[in-house]
Amino acid sequence: MEIFFYCLPHKLKELFCEIEQKYSLIYQPFFGKAPSIAEIDIPLRKPLNSYREFHDFGKAYSGTPCFWIYTPDDTSIESNTPISLRFSGPPVYLKDNHVLCEGVLFLSPENKEVLPRALYKDIKHFFVQCFVKSGYCYIDPGVYSNRNEYLFIQRDYNFLSPAWCFDDSNKHIPIDIDTWYLRKGKNKECYQSSKLKIEFFTSVSDLVQILSELESKYKIKYVETIHRGKIIHTQNIFHSAKSLENMDGRPMGVRQIWVYAEVSRMFIYLSIDDFYDSRKKIINMSSAIGSDNPFGDQLYIDFELAIKHNFCRLEEKHYGPFYLSPSIYRDRENMVLNLNDPRFRITDYDKIIPVWREEWEQIQN
Repeated sequence: MEIFFYCLPHKLKELFCEIEQKYSLIYQPFFGKAPSIAEIDIPLRKPLNSYREFHDFGKAYSGTPCFWIYTPDDTSIESNTPISLRFSGPPVYLKDNHVLCEGVLFLSPENKEVLPRALYKDIKHFFVQCFVKSGYCYIDPGVYSNRNEYLFIQRDYNFLSPAWCFDDSNKHIPIDIDTWYLRKGKNKECYQSSKLKIEFFTSVSDLVQILSELESKYKIKYVETIHRGKIIHTQNIFHSAKSLENMDGRPMGVRQIWVYAEVSRMFIYLSIDDFYDSRKKIINMSSAIGSDNPFGDQLYIDFELAIKHNFCRLEEKHYGPFYLSPSIYRDRENMVLNLNDPRFRITDYDKIIPVWREEWEQIQN
Protein backbone atom coordinates (compact mmCIF):
# COMPACT_ATOMS: atom_id res chain seq x y z
CA MET A 1 0.00 0.00 0.00
CA GLU A 2 1.74 3.16 -1.18
CA ILE A 3 1.14 6.45 -2.92
CA PHE A 4 3.71 8.60 -4.69
CA PHE A 5 3.63 12.37 -4.69
CA TYR A 6 5.58 15.45 -5.77
CA CYS A 7 5.36 18.71 -3.86
CA LEU A 8 7.24 21.63 -2.38
CA PRO A 9 7.89 21.56 1.40
CA HIS A 10 5.38 24.29 2.26
CA LYS A 11 2.55 22.29 0.68
CA LEU A 12 3.39 19.18 2.71
CA LYS A 13 3.35 21.34 5.86
CA GLU A 14 -0.13 22.60 4.96
CA LEU A 15 -1.32 19.04 4.38
CA PHE A 16 -0.01 17.71 7.71
CA CYS A 17 -1.36 20.76 9.52
CA GLU A 18 -4.81 19.57 8.43
CA ILE A 19 -4.05 15.93 9.25
CA GLU A 20 -2.91 16.83 12.79
CA GLN A 21 -6.23 18.55 13.42
CA LYS A 22 -7.76 15.09 13.21
CA TYR A 23 -4.96 12.90 14.59
CA SER A 24 -2.28 13.11 17.24
CA LEU A 25 0.77 11.85 15.36
CA ILE A 26 4.20 10.65 16.36
CA TYR A 27 7.06 10.94 13.86
CA GLN A 28 9.90 8.48 14.39
CA PRO A 29 13.09 9.29 12.45
CA PHE A 30 14.48 6.22 10.73
CA PHE A 31 17.94 6.47 9.21
CA GLY A 32 21.17 4.56 9.19
CA LYS A 33 23.87 7.23 9.31
CA ALA A 34 24.56 8.64 12.76
CA PRO A 35 27.72 9.53 14.68
CA SER A 36 27.67 6.27 16.73
CA ILE A 37 27.90 8.37 19.88
CA ALA A 38 25.22 7.70 22.49
CA GLU A 39 25.15 11.34 23.63
CA ILE A 40 24.01 12.33 20.12
CA ASP A 41 22.39 9.21 18.66
CA ILE A 42 19.82 8.79 21.44
CA PRO A 43 18.35 12.34 21.27
CA LEU A 44 18.69 12.31 17.47
CA ARG A 45 16.37 9.30 17.20
CA LYS A 46 13.86 10.52 19.76
CA PRO A 47 10.29 10.70 18.31
CA LEU A 48 8.70 14.05 17.46
CA ASN A 49 5.10 14.89 18.34
CA SER A 50 4.27 17.26 15.49
CA TYR A 51 5.48 18.36 12.08
CA ARG A 52 6.09 21.74 13.76
CA GLU A 53 9.00 20.23 15.72
CA PHE A 54 10.97 19.69 12.50
CA HIS A 55 13.48 22.37 11.54
CA ASP A 56 12.20 22.30 7.95
CA PHE A 57 9.44 19.73 7.53
CA GLY A 58 9.14 18.37 4.01
CA LYS A 59 12.61 19.35 2.77
CA ALA A 60 14.79 16.57 1.37
CA TYR A 61 18.25 16.12 2.87
CA SER A 62 21.13 13.66 2.56
CA GLY A 63 20.39 10.00 3.05
CA THR A 64 16.87 10.20 1.55
CA PRO A 65 15.40 9.95 5.07
CA CYS A 66 12.02 8.54 5.88
CA PHE A 67 9.97 8.81 9.05
CA TRP A 68 7.66 6.30 10.65
CA ILE A 69 4.26 7.77 11.49
CA TYR A 70 1.88 6.35 14.07
CA THR A 71 -0.63 7.42 16.72
CA PRO A 72 0.10 7.30 20.49
CA ASP A 73 -2.49 4.55 21.00
CA ASP A 74 -1.07 2.25 18.31
CA THR A 75 0.39 -0.75 20.15
CA SER A 76 1.17 -2.68 16.96
CA ILE A 77 4.46 -0.84 16.37
CA GLU A 78 6.24 -3.36 18.59
CA SER A 79 5.55 -6.13 16.09
CA ASN A 80 4.72 -4.37 12.80
CA THR A 81 6.35 -1.67 10.70
CA PRO A 82 4.22 1.49 10.87
CA ILE A 83 3.49 3.90 8.01
CA SER A 84 6.60 5.49 6.54
CA LEU A 85 6.77 8.94 4.94
CA ARG A 86 9.57 9.99 2.60
CA PHE A 87 9.65 13.67 1.68
CA SER A 88 9.49 15.07 -1.82
CA GLY A 89 11.29 18.30 -2.72
CA PRO A 90 14.52 19.24 -4.50
CA PRO A 91 17.30 16.64 -4.53
CA VAL A 92 20.15 16.86 -2.07
CA TYR A 93 22.81 17.78 -4.62
CA LEU A 94 20.88 20.55 -6.39
CA LYS A 95 19.61 23.91 -5.20
CA ASP A 96 16.77 24.02 -7.69
CA ASN A 97 13.13 24.12 -6.63
CA HIS A 98 12.07 23.08 -10.15
CA VAL A 99 13.60 19.61 -9.79
CA LEU A 100 11.51 17.43 -7.48
CA CYS A 101 12.16 13.99 -6.06
CA GLU A 102 9.41 11.47 -5.53
CA GLY A 103 7.83 11.42 -2.09
CA VAL A 104 6.26 8.22 -0.78
CA LEU A 105 3.64 7.29 1.81
CA PHE A 106 3.98 3.56 2.44
CA LEU A 107 2.39 0.87 4.59
CA SER A 108 3.66 -2.68 4.38
CA PRO A 109 0.95 -5.08 3.12
CA GLU A 110 2.02 -7.44 5.92
CA ASN A 111 0.74 -4.96 8.48
CA LYS A 112 -2.89 -6.00 8.89
CA GLU A 113 -3.55 -4.09 12.10
CA VAL A 114 -6.67 -1.92 12.09
CA LEU A 115 -5.17 1.35 13.42
CA PRO A 116 -2.27 1.78 10.96
CA ARG A 117 -4.47 0.79 8.01
CA ALA A 118 -7.15 3.30 9.02
CA LEU A 119 -4.49 6.00 9.49
CA TYR A 120 -2.91 5.22 6.12
CA LYS A 121 -6.26 5.44 4.34
CA ASP A 122 -7.10 8.75 6.03
CA ILE A 123 -3.74 10.33 5.18
CA LYS A 124 -4.08 9.05 1.62
CA HIS A 125 -7.53 10.65 1.50
CA PHE A 126 -5.94 14.03 2.32
CA PHE A 127 -3.52 13.60 -0.59
CA VAL A 128 -6.35 12.61 -2.93
CA GLN A 129 -8.45 15.59 -1.87
CA CYS A 130 -5.69 18.22 -1.93
CA PHE A 131 -3.38 17.08 -4.76
CA VAL A 132 -3.88 16.53 -8.48
CA LYS A 133 -3.82 12.93 -9.73
CA SER A 134 -1.51 12.55 -12.75
CA GLY A 135 -0.61 9.08 -13.98
CA TYR A 136 0.87 7.03 -11.16
CA CYS A 137 1.32 9.96 -8.74
CA TYR A 138 -0.27 12.91 -6.97
CA ILE A 139 1.10 16.42 -7.58
CA ASP A 140 0.96 19.60 -5.52
CA PRO A 141 -1.61 21.85 -7.33
CA GLY A 142 0.85 24.77 -7.43
CA VAL A 143 3.44 22.54 -9.10
CA TYR A 144 0.86 21.03 -11.46
CA SER A 145 -0.34 24.42 -12.70
CA ASN A 146 3.26 25.13 -13.78
CA ARG A 147 4.11 21.50 -14.59
CA ASN A 148 6.06 22.25 -17.79
CA GLU A 149 8.65 24.08 -15.69
CA TYR A 150 9.44 21.03 -13.54
CA LEU A 151 11.57 17.89 -13.75
CA PHE A 152 10.36 14.88 -11.73
CA ILE A 153 12.80 12.26 -10.41
CA GLN A 154 11.53 8.79 -9.53
CA ARG A 155 12.30 6.58 -6.56
CA ASP A 156 15.18 8.41 -4.83
CA TYR A 157 17.54 11.37 -4.84
CA ASN A 158 20.23 9.75 -7.00
CA PHE A 159 20.85 11.41 -10.37
CA LEU A 160 20.92 7.96 -11.99
CA SER A 161 17.27 7.40 -11.12
CA PRO A 162 14.71 7.67 -13.93
CA ALA A 163 13.39 11.17 -14.51
CA TRP A 164 10.42 12.49 -16.49
CA CYS A 165 8.65 15.68 -17.44
CA PHE A 166 5.37 16.69 -19.05
CA ASP A 167 5.14 17.04 -22.82
CA ASP A 168 2.81 19.42 -24.67
CA SER A 169 0.00 16.87 -24.60
CA ASN A 170 0.20 16.58 -20.79
CA LYS A 171 1.80 13.11 -20.85
CA HIS A 172 4.72 11.89 -18.76
CA ILE A 173 7.78 11.40 -20.95
CA PRO A 174 11.19 10.05 -19.81
CA ILE A 175 14.14 12.44 -19.95
CA ASP A 176 17.56 12.59 -18.34
CA ILE A 177 18.49 15.51 -16.12
CA ASP A 178 21.22 16.90 -18.38
CA THR A 179 18.93 16.95 -21.43
CA TRP A 180 16.22 18.68 -19.41
CA TYR A 181 18.59 21.45 -18.35
CA LEU A 182 19.82 21.90 -21.92
CA ARG A 183 16.25 22.21 -23.21
CA LYS A 184 15.58 24.88 -20.60
CA GLY A 185 18.70 26.76 -21.63
CA LYS A 186 20.13 26.26 -18.14
CA ASN A 187 23.46 25.07 -16.80
CA LYS A 188 23.08 22.28 -14.25
CA GLU A 189 26.44 23.08 -12.66
CA CYS A 190 25.09 26.46 -11.57
CA TYR A 191 22.57 24.70 -9.34
CA GLN A 192 24.81 22.03 -7.82
CA SER A 193 25.26 22.19 -4.05
CA SER A 194 28.76 22.47 -2.69
CA LYS A 195 30.13 19.82 -0.34
CA LEU A 196 29.40 20.35 3.33
CA LYS A 197 33.05 20.76 4.24
CA ILE A 198 35.29 23.75 4.88
CA GLU A 199 38.96 23.87 5.86
CA PHE A 200 40.63 26.79 7.64
CA PHE A 201 43.55 27.92 9.78
CA THR A 202 42.56 29.22 13.18
CA SER A 203 43.62 29.82 16.74
CA VAL A 204 41.36 28.34 19.39
CA SER A 205 40.27 31.77 20.64
CA ASP A 206 39.15 32.84 17.14
CA LEU A 207 37.19 29.62 16.71
CA VAL A 208 35.53 30.09 20.10
CA GLN A 209 34.26 33.45 18.88
CA ILE A 210 32.62 31.80 15.84
CA LEU A 211 31.02 29.06 17.94
CA SER A 212 29.81 31.57 20.53
CA GLU A 213 27.92 33.36 17.75
CA LEU A 214 26.16 30.09 16.92
CA GLU A 215 25.24 29.66 20.58
CA SER A 216 23.15 32.82 20.35
CA LYS A 217 20.95 31.05 17.77
CA TYR A 218 21.15 27.36 18.79
CA LYS A 219 21.20 25.43 22.05
CA ILE A 220 24.48 23.58 21.51
CA LYS A 221 26.09 20.57 23.15
CA TYR A 222 29.76 19.79 22.40
CA VAL A 223 30.83 16.15 22.49
CA GLU A 224 34.57 15.57 22.27
CA THR A 225 35.60 12.10 21.13
CA ILE A 226 38.68 10.00 20.61
CA HIS A 227 39.19 6.96 18.37
CA ARG A 228 40.72 3.80 19.76
CA GLY A 229 40.86 1.47 16.81
CA LYS A 230 37.39 1.42 15.25
CA ILE A 231 35.63 2.42 18.46
CA ILE A 232 34.67 6.02 19.28
CA HIS A 233 34.97 7.00 22.94
CA THR A 234 33.55 10.14 24.54
CA GLN A 235 36.20 12.22 26.27
CA ASN A 236 34.39 15.36 27.28
CA ILE A 237 30.94 16.98 27.11
CA PHE A 238 30.38 20.71 27.55
CA HIS A 239 27.80 23.35 26.62
CA SER A 240 29.91 26.46 26.02
CA ALA A 241 32.57 27.03 23.38
CA LYS A 242 34.64 28.86 26.00
CA SER A 243 35.54 25.43 27.39
CA LEU A 244 37.66 24.93 24.26
CA GLU A 245 40.10 27.56 25.45
CA ASN A 246 41.63 25.09 27.88
CA MET A 247 43.16 23.48 24.80
CA ASP A 248 46.32 25.49 25.42
CA GLY A 249 47.02 23.39 28.47
CA ARG A 250 46.62 20.10 26.60
CA PRO A 251 49.19 18.08 24.65
CA MET A 252 49.56 18.97 20.96
CA GLY A 253 47.24 17.08 18.65
CA VAL A 254 43.94 17.06 16.81
CA ARG A 255 40.74 17.49 18.81
CA GLN A 256 37.63 15.84 17.39
CA ILE A 257 34.43 17.55 18.50
CA TRP A 258 30.80 17.07 17.51
CA VAL A 259 28.80 20.30 17.66
CA TYR A 260 25.19 19.24 18.24
CA ALA A 261 22.19 21.63 18.11
CA GLU A 262 19.91 19.98 20.65
CA VAL A 263 16.55 21.41 19.57
CA SER A 264 16.90 21.27 15.77
CA ARG A 265 19.00 18.04 15.87
CA MET A 266 21.65 19.19 13.43
CA PHE A 267 25.36 18.62 13.94
CA ILE A 268 28.85 19.44 12.68
CA TYR A 269 32.01 17.40 13.00
CA LEU A 270 34.95 19.64 13.94
CA SER A 271 38.57 18.62 13.59
CA ILE A 272 40.62 21.25 15.43
CA ASP A 273 44.35 21.19 14.82
CA ASP A 274 46.01 24.50 15.51
CA PHE A 275 49.77 24.84 16.17
CA TYR A 276 52.33 22.30 15.06
CA ASP A 277 55.13 23.70 17.23
CA SER A 278 55.46 25.14 20.72
CA ARG A 279 56.71 28.47 19.32
CA LYS A 280 53.39 28.83 17.45
CA LYS A 281 54.99 29.62 14.11
CA ILE A 282 53.54 26.65 12.22
CA ILE A 283 49.75 26.41 11.94
CA ASN A 284 47.95 23.20 10.95
CA MET A 285 44.69 23.07 9.05
CA SER A 286 41.39 22.54 10.88
CA SER A 287 38.11 21.53 9.24
CA ALA A 288 34.35 21.31 9.72
CA ILE A 289 32.03 18.80 8.07
CA GLY A 290 28.26 19.00 7.93
CA SER A 291 27.06 15.46 8.56
CA ASP A 292 24.32 13.63 6.66
CA ASN A 293 21.21 14.26 8.69
CA PRO A 294 17.48 14.15 7.93
CA PHE A 295 16.93 17.23 10.10
CA GLY A 296 18.94 19.53 7.89
CA ASP A 297 22.23 21.31 7.32
CA GLN A 298 21.44 24.86 8.46
CA LEU A 299 23.82 24.64 11.44
CA TYR A 300 26.69 23.87 9.07
CA ILE A 301 25.58 26.60 6.65
CA ASP A 302 25.56 29.16 9.48
CA PHE A 303 29.00 28.00 10.63
CA GLU A 304 30.46 28.21 7.12
CA LEU A 305 29.00 31.69 6.58
CA ALA A 306 30.52 32.85 9.87
CA ILE A 307 33.94 31.50 8.84
CA LYS A 308 33.76 33.20 5.45
CA HIS A 309 32.53 36.46 6.96
CA ASN A 310 35.06 36.70 9.80
CA PHE A 311 38.14 34.99 8.36
CA CYS A 312 40.42 36.35 5.64
CA ARG A 313 40.34 34.47 2.34
CA LEU A 314 43.57 34.01 0.37
CA GLU A 315 43.55 32.41 -3.05
CA GLU A 316 45.88 29.53 -3.96
CA LYS A 317 45.53 27.86 -7.33
CA HIS A 318 45.86 24.18 -6.39
CA TYR A 319 45.16 23.86 -2.65
CA GLY A 320 43.16 26.98 -1.80
CA PRO A 321 41.30 29.01 -1.05
CA PHE A 322 42.80 29.40 2.43
CA TYR A 323 40.72 30.90 5.24
CA LEU A 324 42.81 32.51 8.00
CA SER A 325 41.32 33.58 11.30
CA PRO A 326 41.99 37.19 12.39
CA SER A 327 44.85 36.44 14.79
CA ILE A 328 46.55 34.11 12.29
CA TYR A 329 46.17 36.66 9.50
CA ARG A 330 47.72 39.42 11.65
CA ASP A 331 50.82 37.27 12.15
CA ARG A 332 50.77 35.72 8.66
CA GLU A 333 54.25 36.89 7.62
CA ASN A 334 55.76 34.93 10.51
CA MET A 335 53.61 31.84 9.94
CA VAL A 336 53.95 28.63 7.94
CA LEU A 337 50.67 27.08 6.76
CA ASN A 338 51.12 23.35 7.23
CA LEU A 339 49.10 21.05 4.97
CA ASN A 340 51.40 18.21 6.02
CA ASP A 341 53.24 18.59 2.69
CA PRO A 342 52.86 20.88 0.88
CA ARG A 343 53.50 23.83 3.17
CA PHE A 344 53.25 27.53 2.42
CA ARG A 345 54.27 30.91 3.73
CA ILE A 346 52.66 34.29 3.02
CA THR A 347 54.47 37.42 1.89
CA ASP A 348 53.61 40.95 2.98
CA TYR A 349 51.60 41.29 -0.25
CA ASP A 350 49.48 38.21 0.63
CA LYS A 351 51.25 36.15 -2.01
CA ILE A 352 51.36 32.45 -1.15
CA ILE A 353 54.67 30.69 -1.85
CA PRO A 354 55.70 27.05 -1.18
CA VAL A 355 58.01 26.08 1.65
CA TRP A 356 60.41 23.57 0.12
CA ARG A 357 61.88 20.59 1.97
CA GLU A 358 65.24 22.20 2.81
CA GLU A 359 63.60 25.26 4.35
CA TRP A 360 61.09 23.08 6.23
CA GLU A 361 63.88 21.03 7.80
CA GLN A 362 65.60 24.23 8.90
CA ILE A 363 62.38 25.53 10.46
CA GLN A 364 61.94 22.34 12.47
CA ASN A 365 65.48 22.38 13.82
